[in-house]
Amino acid sequence: MSENDSEFKNCHISENDWKNLDIICEYLKPFNETTKDLSTQKNSSICIVLPVFNALSHYMLSSKNSNIQKFEQCIKKMYQKFSKYSMRLKDDISYFAVILDPRLNIKY
Repeated sequence: MSENDSEFKNCHISENDWKNLDIICEYLKPFNETTKDLSTQKNSSICIVLPVFNALSHYMLSSKNSNIQKFEQCIKKMYQKFSKYSMRLKDDISYFAVILDPRLNIKY
């Protein structure tokens, strides 16, 4: 549109911007997949959500891809917000729910 429509001439996305968008999309892919998986379940129980949150938290902390490091400040803010939500799940009841679920107890 920026090339064909004069109203959008100032909205040109550079090649570097496209590369950055690809990096961001790739980084956010696990969050998208998790959201879709949890959304399609009729009843998402705490025993599923807790391990998912832990996996995503680990993913954010272990992202050492050199391309994503330029977004370190954004990821740090994202992790802080995510931690606030995940802390609500970290109590004895949540852990007991995971332990008592026969699909997860030994694995988790």
